[in-house]
Amino acid sequence: MQLPEMFFCSPRDNTHPHLRPFLPPEPESPFFPIELEKKIFELAVRQSPQCATSLMLVAARVHNWIASIRYSVAHHLAGQVYPGRKIYMPTHYVHEYMPDIKYYGPFVKHLLVGGDLTVNDINKMLLSCPNVIEFGLWSPHPAREFLLCFRELKLERLSANLSSLNLADPAFSQLTHLDVTDLGTTWQQWQALTYIPRLSHVAINKSVDTDILIRLLRHCPKLEILMIVKNSDCWEKHEALITDPRFVMMHITRYVVSDWANGAAGKGDMWDGAEAISSAKQRGLFKDESKLATWFHDCYWKTELRKICSSSNDEL
Repeated sequence: MQLPEMFFCSPRDNTHPHLRPFLPPEPESPFFPIELEKKIFELAVRQSPQCATSLMLVAARVHNWIASIRYSVAHHLAGQVYPGRKIYMPTHYVHEYMPDIKYYGPFVKHLLVGGDLTVNDINKMLLSCPNVIEFGLWSPHPAREFLLCFRELKLERLSANLSSLNLADPAFSQLTHLDVTDLGTTWQQWQALTYIPRLSHVAINKSVDTDILIRLLRHCPKLEILMIVKNSDCWEKHEALITDPRFVMMHITRYVVSDWANGAAGKGDMWDGAEAISSAKQRGLFKDESKLATWFHDCYWKTELRKICSSSNDEL
């Protein structure tokens, strides 16, 4: 079937080395302004994801627009891999289809790895994904093993054990969000966070001294959220913490791929909850100041916040 000319565009983006050779030629001038055309295709794919594969064959530029949506989030952990899907054959044999990372890697913005991947595997993935801005390392491998790759990226968000890293390294100068699985036990180790100039959000997944938390609030110049996601210590008893609206305590089930993937795709994650709670504190919406020490829960924080606050639901 001959596709209408309106779908064909000028050859500005015909640059991806793995584009299929049978993509239709593109005329000199697009039917629509290029910005409008791009928005039309992006809207179509977001509303009907099942059409993505067909639309990617329309033209080279359209392929790149849709691939930037389809492959923006990738994760590779034991038993949970994307991109990739199971294909059920007539004989009931299941084949795991995995596209070549050299093809989809340039489109990936958010990457989560772990499981049984080796250091070499992860480094190869990072090298194949040069545009990653968010990286999750849920792996026992020391993060320093990937420092050379980090330096080639422009990381804005990182989830990892940071105990082996020098956070003053220029590789981390663009970081805004840090999800810390471990860093150490002394202020000298945690002080490294104060060297990250754009750092605004920190989540801590282990027990640390109260003094460390107070110092982070005091010395991280742009810190907006300091979230504790482990409740083995009695931080709620320390007035210097609970009266600071940036300090948030949440019960969160960690290391769930769906939560990470939803956040990467802009569908809401733990940071959204922490920001809403912090904002309510800043606006003085808590009915009872003793509730400032509340531990919120990842699935129910909205309901809990509405019960505590003196505002209507719309204000939250």
